Amino acid sequence: MPRKHLREELAATVHNQLAGSLLRQGRLDAGGGKPLKQEVYAKQLATSLHLNGLARQTLSAWERATTVVPAAALLASAEVNGVDVGQLVEAARETVRARIADLEAQLLTASPDQVGADGHSNRLGARRSSAQRSRVRKAV
Repeated sequence: MPRKHLREELAATVHNQLAGSLLRQGRLDAGGGKPLKQEVYAKQLATSLHLNGLARQTLSAWERATTVVPAAALLASAEVNGVDVGQLVEAARETVRARIADLEAQLLTASPDQVGADGHSNRLGARRSSAQRSRVRKAV
């Protein structure tokens, strides 16, 4: 398999998406709960990795998992935060749990006419596909 295809396949894996989430979590933790600017965090990672620089766009691509996240970047992220990678994983889990709890609370406070039995919005058109919406627009 050509190297380019392997990198693309690796970037698309769930493991790489998790690695990107861990980097994003590291940036959130480094900012004390408010994410640091990518440019600032990229400089911190570059220093930890003993690099001359790290482009903000590179960090962005890693966080979005559109390119392969190097293991060294995860280790540097943990080092910048004074934690080990396991603690980054646990912090990411806590962030996900908090987000789920927030969404559940929103569901519980929504009026019954706003939420269907399946938990999705009952708003007109909310469950229409973009193709269906397009057909409706063309018909009007």
